[in-house]
Amino acid sequence: MAGKKLKTIREGAFSRSMALARMGVTMGARAAGQAIGTLLDSPDERKSRAKEILMEQAQLLAGELGRLKGSVMKMGQMLAMVGDAFLPPEAAAALKTLQSDSPPLEWSKIEAQLRKQIAPERLAELEIDPESFAAASLGQVHLARRKSDGARIALKIQYPGVDGAIDGDLKTLRSLLAVFKIVPSRGATYDQMFEEVRAMLHQEVDYVRELKNTEEFSALLKGDDRYVVPKVYPEYSSRRVLATEFQDGVRLDGPEVKALSQERRDRIAELILELYMREVFEFRQVQTDPHFGNYRVRFAPDGRNDQLVLLDFGAVRKLPKTFVADYADLALAIIQRDELESCAAAIRVGYLLDSDSADLVREFVKVSYLLLEPVAPPDGPHPPPTEWMTEKGLYRWAESDLPKRVAQAAPGIAIQFKLRAVPRESIFLDRKMGGIFFLVSSLSAVPDARKIVLAALTKSA
Repeated sequence: MAGKKLKTIREGAFSRSMALARMGVTMGARAAGQAIGTLLDSPDERKSRAKEILMEQAQLLAGELGRLKGSVMKMGQMLAMVGDAFLPPEAAAALKTLQSDSPPLEWSKIEAQLRKQIAPERLAELEIDPESFAAASLGQVHLARRKSDGARIALKIQYPGVDGAIDGDLKTLRSLLAVFKIVPSRGATYDQMFEEVRAMLHQEVDYVRELKNTEEFSALLKGDDRYVVPKVYPEYSSRRVLATEFQDGVRLDGPEVKALSQERRDRIAELILELYMREVFEFRQVQTDPHFGNYRVRFAPDGRNDQLVLLDFGAVRKLPKTFVADYADLALAIIQRDELESCAAAIRVGYLLDSDSADLVREFVKVSYLLLEPVAPPDGPHPPPTEWMTEKGLYRWAESDLPKRVAQAAPGIAIQFKLRAVPRESIFLDRKMGGIFFLVSSLSAVPDARKIVLAALTKSA
């Protein structure tokens, strides 16, 4: 990855907190200056200037998160996944740069980390490219070749200090986001969300755990050549270094994929949806980070059997059998628009209580119907809007304004739920569902999602 490189990453909790605090002061000062400077402007001039300031602030936020790396950058990436629906366009555009434009750390610092983690005799077996292949929030990837047999290996090397900065980063970032009204500062749901994010990040910096997760998913998908899970190399791995076989492919959101025929893009979307259904209802363990960078597409010579390459198994959530059974009942009832069974299943899952008011139940059902709109029958009660449906009754994911409608409906129920903790498992399932929507939308695909989902739910019942 050519281009500008970081000479260092702030490692200490104090220095990282100070960097975020200075960014907050700068953003606040610019916002205050904008308010004072436009007092005599016309409404149109104020609106235009406000957009300029917002863009500057968003770029400042994205730039600082990219330099700090670690958990704060990861949170920025999470916001970017759903930014189009929940954030101003300027902020969403800036945060999306964290998905692909993160600057790498210079080789001397990465090499020092590598030498601390892997024995010299093992490193001597490899020829490592000092130019990074990819840079992310918690680490970066360098390609290597094993001298003995020419095997191509991807070395994911964790940035120094990110593991010890997680708790302090999240505390400071949450305060900063609350100041700028991006997320609420209080409430049981948000307390639980940040606690789950904290737990997930601590999992993601444990590469020994990720190696085991990768091996497990490889075994689960063995025999299904539609999916490719890289082989791991334990001898070149440690708690802070993960070595896997290098797998070719193009990014899921890359121009090469967008240029494919509608039929091929639909099949790729169906691979994504079917895998998610199997993760939840068959494997009962879910890779909870639906990041574009975690998928590659390998084109088939025949133009029909393209493969999905799966990367990064750091954030895997295992699901209890009873929860999955109740969750399947709930999803099936919502799709069938069975309000009575939807409420009963929601109580079993833990979303609703027997004592909840009729108004709260109605709000919950309304939002639930929206969330599963892409798989609702077009000829049933509460059908999807006709403008988002094809002549064959398939949902047009990319054209739908569903994320915005969910964003508009969610605050009403969120206010009523603010003092209630939701089921822990649902936090990352909801995040994965949102990520799946954006992955499929990016393909401009119209997969037969209802067939895939109903088959999985029926089999799980």
